[in-house]
Amino acid sequence: MKILFIIFSIIPWLIHSQIKYPTSDFSNPLEIPLILNGNFGESRSNHFHSGIDIKTQLKEGLKVFSVAKGNISRIKIDHGGFGKAIYVNHPNGYTTVYAHLKKFNSSIEEFVKRIQYKKQSYEIDFYLNSSDLKVFDNEIIGFSGNTGSSSGPHLHFETRKTINQKALNPLLFGIEIKDTKRPVVNSLYMYKKLKSGLTSQPYEVLLNKINDSTFTTKKIKVNGLVSFGLSGFDSQDLAKNKNGIYEISTFLNDTLINSIKFDSFFFEESIKINSLIDYSFYIKNKKRILKLFLEEENDLSIYSTKNNGFIDVKQRAELLFKIVASDIKGNSISINVPLDFENIAKTTLTNIQKKLTIA
Repeated sequence: MKILFIIFSIIPWLIHSQIKYPTSDFSNPLEIPLILNGNFGESRSNHFHSGIDIKTQLKEGLKVFSVAKGNISRIKIDHGGFGKAIYVNHPNGYTTVYAHLKKFNSSIEEFVKRIQYKKQSYEIDFYLNSSDLKVFDNEIIGFSGNTGSSSGPHLHFETRKTINQKALNPLLFGIEIKDTKRPVVNSLYMYKKLKSGLTSQPYEVLLNKINDSTFTTKKIKVNGLVSFGLSGFDSQDLAKNKNGIYEISTFLNDTLINSIKFDSFFFEESIKINSLIDYSFYIKNKKRILKLFLEEENDLSIYSTKNNGFIDVKQRAELLFKIVASDIKGNSISINVPLDFENIAKTTLTNIQKKLTIA
């Protein structure tokens, strides 16, 4: 049984590491340097962001290009949501989405008007046959805009697996974004697993900066099952936007314990977004703590975990817990958290909180 448990616990990591995406099939959807407003997978009010938001120089009307040849599979026009959007299926098995457009090219506009007149509606959600509208590689399919639920001119761009419409990180496909910046961690919190099976309230752990890429904490004396959460953000060159962090991994004495990686997710997972963060803490403090562990209601596919991300601090040698936050370009920071066992008779949650506060 123990062998089976080990096998099943490492299968998600093996599958995750074996997926390869084509990095030369797609070109850029705009003819300007790509600067991001938003990252794939970052937390929005009620969903995970399913694509990347590309700045359009604070204006509308930039040419939007099909990133590869294919056929338009869907056209959706909505007063909210994506506004004017085009979905293109490509021969390599992927779909790209271009949203918040100001308008389509002339041939698509003519096609759309026929559908609108037929349905007697401005808003449409129309699925096309593969032979209806073909597009060429690098063809102008529309012009950037600010339609739908958009707070400013930009292009929302997505990549999906055609067969199941699973959202995939567009930056996995070789689309170039200039990025030499490391993620930023604002604060770190510790959680303790209680005897009831519930998780304690978060206790903030003070961070000490060693250099630009390394932080540490003072030694924490504790016992039982513990894990951590953090708040932070990522950004790219040429922009000050605070975007989501691509990957956060935790290690115990260099053994991988948990990984959160925004490569892909199913749209139905968005309803579970509040299981990713400490939601009760967010309601009270309006601050998101990303939990580096799993609780019972959390089955998000972005996690690969061992022992649900908790570690058992018991009477043995000192432990080093390590957190590594990185972007898709490999820029990273690490946080070293030394842990030591303390006799349970002397340890209470109040004592832990005091020690972490003055650390």
